[in-house]
Amino acid sequence: MGIFGRKPNIKELVAKKDVPRLIKALKNKDEDWLFRYVTAEALGPIGDARAVEPLIQALKDEVSLVRSGAAGALGSIGDVRAVEPLIQALKDEDEGVRWHAADALGRIGDAAAVEPLINALKDKEADVQHKVAEALGRIGDAAAVEPLMQALKDEDEVRRRAAVEALRLIGKPALGPLIKTLKDEDKLVRSGAAEALGWIGKPALESLIKALKDEEKGVRCEAAIALGRIKDAAAVESLLKALKDEDEGVRYNVTTALEWIGDVRAVEPLIQALRDKDNYVRHNAAIALGELGDARAVEPLLQALKDEDEYVRSGAADALGLTKDASAVGHLIEALKDEDEGVRSGAAGALGRIGDARAIASLIEALEDEDEYVRYYAGEALEKIKKGR
Repeated sequence: MGIFGRKPNIKELVAKKDVPRLIKALKNKDEDWLFRYVTAEALGPIGDARAVEPLIQALKDEVSLVRSGAAGALGSIGDVRAVEPLIQALKDEDEGVRWHAADALGRIGDAAAVEPLINALKDKEADVQHKVAEALGRIGDAAAVEPLMQALKDEDEVRRRAAVEALRLIGKPALGPLIKTLKDEDKLVRSGAAEALGWIGKPALESLIKALKDEEKGVRCEAAIALGRIKDAAAVESLLKALKDEDEGVRYNVTTALEWIGDVRAVEPLIQALRDKDNYVRHNAAIALGELGDARAVEPLLQALKDEDEYVRSGAADALGLTKDASAVGHLIEALKDEDEGVRSGAAGALGRIGDARAIASLIEALEDEDEYVRYYAGEALEKIKKGR
């Protein structure tokens, strides 16, 4: 008879959008809790306002999963009648119910939920805190900015990350406070502010350029990647200076930012970065040069294909594929014999992007490589060359 015995077929009722019968099933306390839970969840996607009151009642069900399902469904329906009951559900003894209640309030987006959600930022469970912060970000009320700024100072990393995400979602109302926070005495707060500002965009450009000179490397790292997200060429000169930062993490993020911005002024400095003492920076510089696609980078990338570090060699192979320069074909064929499988697979992929028939014989040999990824990319490359011809 199945887990539900002779009960209504929920899939059938949903397909027919038979809301009255679904509501009846939800209210039937004689049914087992799993049936009520499935019914509650099924009512959400239908979006029928007739289900709101029954679902509000289900927020008081004795089984926590039913209460969670009801909260989720109310969030899907988006009716403001559910706001106050969901606010009450933020105090539920079960963390799953509180999580779903916060999520639902964020989706409904009613300003009446802002203050209760601010209070819920202190929830003892990290997952709930994160969802509460996200809900505040979705609602986008400026009243949430200050409490979220305070959350940036929390010792718990999860709360800080949640606050950054929420401030990002709130956007421009958070701009002024975040810029001020770039001068906070706490390095973690400054880092969080820099990250959030990168998502807000161009209005934060000048402040982030200044943050590239922060005494704390973590702040400089976040400022660099934030400038890359903004993709404004006005940041290029400052990023090029930061390419000489003493910290390898900053230099790594700068190469990424320059790749995202895509300004040709970065070509020569990135070529210099192929000689950086840190292998991760050299790898990232190679990828950035490949994405920029400037012919000046081909010869330096061919040299990087002989780097002592396999990670750099694989990055150079990938980058040469991105340039699609036919002069790299012979060198990439040779790289198919590299001792490192990552380099060999990168070379195979690059040869596929370039699409030169001279590579066919060597790629056929690579189909017998001991490494499955090399074999896969060799096969893919052969298909690309075949289609190109």
